[in-house]
Amino acid sequence: MAEKKNGLRQMMNMSGLTSIEYFTGLMLGDLTIYSIPCTVLSIMIYLLPQIMDACFIAEFWICYMLYGAAIINIVYIFTHWYTEPDQIYRSISLLFTFGLTILPISLSIWAAW
Repeated sequence: MAEKKNGLRQMMNMSGLTSIEYFTGLMLGDLTIYSIPCTVLSIMIYLLPQIMDACFIAEFWICYMLYGAAIINIVYIFTHWYTEPDQIYRSISLLFTFGLTILPISLSIWAAW
């Protein structure tokens, strides 16, 4: 958002960097950063066999990485809709708090009732 507001993205576009290259590099960087806690958590789960069988840890890591990639893409999409960083922070926090936490819990309670 700060790059968009300050015109850095437009300057990179004028110097020859396409939007696809920009977002691919940004996505790879974000996934690299995201993979560190995923890997640490998977190692911790491996060291505590009471939580999960060792044969499922690779699947857990892949699902966790795919979840992170989806969340990162949702945030990227939201950055195109808003012009002010404060607006996107409020929208993303509301989406993640209500849409991805409270709503599924409420629906599961309602379905069980």
